Amino acid sequence: MTKFQLQINTEIGIFLISFDSVEELKKSLDAIDLKKVLTEVSAKFSKLRVVMSRLPKLGFEDIYGFTGGGLAELLVSTGENIDSIGLALFAYDPYPVTSDQISLSSGVTDITVYMNQPQYKKYFTKIHSGYLLSPKGKAWIIEEIIPQLRKEKADAQQAKES
Repeated sequence: MTKFQLQINTEIGIFLISFDSVEELKKSLDAIDLKKVLTEVSAKFSKLRVVMSRLPKLGFEDIYGFTGGGLAELLVSTGENIDSIGLALFAYDPYPVTSDQISLSSGVTDITVYMNQPQYKKYFTKIHSGYLLSPKGKAWIIEEIIPQLRKEKADAQQAKES
């Protein structure tokens, strides 16, 4: 498994380069003519409308994915609505998300009931175009919720094998 991935957004989709060191990245960049690749792919598929699905953050593929329509889809859940809301926002991070997107991705109908509770407000930031996770919210998801989900998954797998 490579240590790093460089994601380049192009007019026809996302181009990923995996590498372990700066030297390896330089070799990969020197070895490929991205403009030529884009020209060839565009020519080949010019009559098709290609819909690219967004990819989850590297290392979190077991937590969430994206549908062909770009909607975040949680693959695991703690069963707590507030955790699902946080995970949905984490999936879209760093982009703001509308309340409808959060509801569809988390399965929670009235998200504001949870997000406005005093103990949870610190995890969310409301801006004109939607919601974001605050820095405390990102830490909460990465340091508490995701490890909890992975532990529950490992425990369930271990129990299944016993």
